[in-house]
Amino acid sequence: MVGNSPLYRLPLDGLIVTDICPTLDGRIFFSADDSLYELEYFEKGWFGIGGTCKKTNHSKRLINYLVPVLQIFYSKESVFQLVVDDSRHLLYLLMKSGCIQVFDLGFDGRSIQKFGAIYREQIEHLAKESCNVNPELFSEIVNISSIPLSQSINVNLVATTSKGVRIYISCLSTNLHLNEVSQKTLRPSALRILHIRFPPDIPLTSPHNLSIYTTYQTHGNFFLDF
Repeated sequence: MVGNSPLYRLPLDGLIVTDICPTLDGRIFFSADDSLYELEYFEKGWFGIGGTCKKTNHSKRLINYLVPVLQIFYSKESVFQLVVDDSRHLLYLLMKSGCIQVFDLGFDGRSIQKFGAIYREQIEHLAKESCNVNPELFSEIVNISSIPLSQSINVNLVATTSKGVRIYISCLSTNLHLNEVSQKTLRPSALRILHIRFPPDIPLTSPHNLSIYTTYQTHGNFFLDF
């Protein structure tokens, strides 16, 4: 603010913002409807007061690359949560369907490119192949949390379902050793489920009444909100 005047003004044009996620480098991302936006702001010259800003729809830019025939089959789904990993320059989107999208912000965190996505159905299928569990345990993903590089080299993300199941995901095709870590080797190359952790004292083959709405993780501690 300069006095009572804001430094930047941004018309939303009727958009309803569902989440906002800044990076340590000063980039600001937000979600509205089915799209990922970035608030880009610029300072004015020496004699200007305040600055200028604009919103860029990164999802729309990606869709526009599709040929018209393929765009017909594109289905909209709302963005539920945004999470950034500043240690690796990655951005994650949790869609309401349970799909998790990964965006690569580049070596220096200044670019953006969609890498890929993993769907709830894929997670459910892999879990059923590895062990005999009730599919209801994976029916709804309610939260995602990034795992910083200081805590794990190969685990990027943990997704939590409404039944308390935690799914640990890697964006690397192979595991790295400490001496191999660099921003170049940390660029996403695959989406793999490394580990699935079930909540304690919960029957895995029959439905139960546990319902989790969101989670919070800090310094290795994991909290569930019932």
